[in-house]
Amino acid sequence: MKLHIEFCERWNYRPQFEQLAQSLENKFPFIEIVGNKDGEFRVGSFEITIGEKIIFSKLEENRFPEDEEIISLLKNIS
Repeated sequence: MKLHIEFCERWNYRPQFEQLAQSLENKFPFIEIVGNKDGEFRVGSFEITIGEKIIFSKLEENRFPEDEEIISLLKNIS
């Protein structure tokens, strides 16, 4: 399973990205997590995508995801 997380570097969301990535890797050993592509990101973003489907959007929810929330979503997908 490949997961892409776009996160805002301007607002230093890297720690949230790294923490979530670690939690997901601990729960799903074969997951591939990719961060920002070529340094591209939108200000305020923390968007989690599988394929073309966004499974969580901070821009829409106005909050960061809880680790367990994303783990639960991924269990339902896999």
